[in-house]
Amino acid sequence: MNMHVEMKSTHEEFILLEAGLDNLSEINGILGHAAGDEYVVKTAEILGSLLQEQKLYRMESSTFAAMLPRSQLPLMPELFGKIRAS
Repeated sequence: MNMHVEMKSTHEEFILLEAGLDNLSEINGILGHAAGDEYVVKTAEILGSLLQEQKLYRMESSTFAAMLPRSQLPLMPELFGKIRAS
C-alpha cells in the first residue's frame, strides 16, 4: 500500500527493485524458524545498508522490494553485484 501511495504522490519515474531470498523454506524446515528469521533480518540489514536513501519493503516471506529513482538505472549492475557479494 505504501508503494502504491508513493507512486501516486509523485510524477517521478521509478525502478522497482526486487530481491528474493534463496532457500528460506529449506532453512526454516531444516534449521528452524529462528534461523530463517535471522536470515531475513540479515538480508534486510544488507539491503538497508546498500539502499540507504530508499524505503525497503518486505513483500512476501522471501521477497523484498525498493523503489529507486529512474536516474539510478545505470548503477543497477554495480548495485546487484554488491547485493550478491553481501
